[in-house]
Amino acid sequence: MATAPDFFVEQPTIVTDRLLLRPIAMSDAQEIYEYCSREEVTRFVIFPTHQSIADTEAFITSVITNDERGMVWAIVNKQSNTVIGTIGVHKVELQHRKLEVGYALSNNFWNKGITTEALKAVIQTIFEQTSINRIEALAMIENPPSTKVMEKAGMKFEGVLREFVSIKGVTRNMNIYSIIRSEYHKM
Repeated sequence: MATAPDFFVEQPTIVTDRLLLRPIAMSDAQEIYEYCSREEVTRFVIFPTHQSIADTEAFITSVITNDERGMVWAIVNKQSNTVIGTIGVHKVELQHRKLEVGYALSNNFWNKGITTEALKAVIQTIFEQTSINRIEALAMIENPPSTKVMEKAGMKFEGVLREFVSIKGVTRNMNIYSIIRSEYHKM
């Protein structure tokens, strides 16, 4: 098992039945822009709808130059070899052995189990390759499909964080889910 700091220095590539999760690259900009420019995709995420390819390039630059131990994987559809989403870890607190996950997926691939497959793979990789003990995820209460993804990945509902964050100028209540190492090993 790698120590958590090593894991976050050398981001692993993860392979599932249908997906390749690999570090995001500037060459992914056009494919990421394709879905991040759609309001139906960005409706329930913290980042604004991308208005231009420059917005997407700025996002990728921020990910690549991130020095806070977070990471973002491009979700690549193995069949078409195209980027159809992203999944990442952030708010990494090594002292407390916890982190938060988040994801976005092209609406062309919704309701196909893609996000669940990616989230399960990230959870497995984190628990098997680091000493992280707790993985959290948040979703707006108005976004039940995201909470279903978390549940299918083995995460447990903990409660509602009332007026927790301002997203796009609106203060939001957020559902919080988590999975801890001992629960993962029972799955």
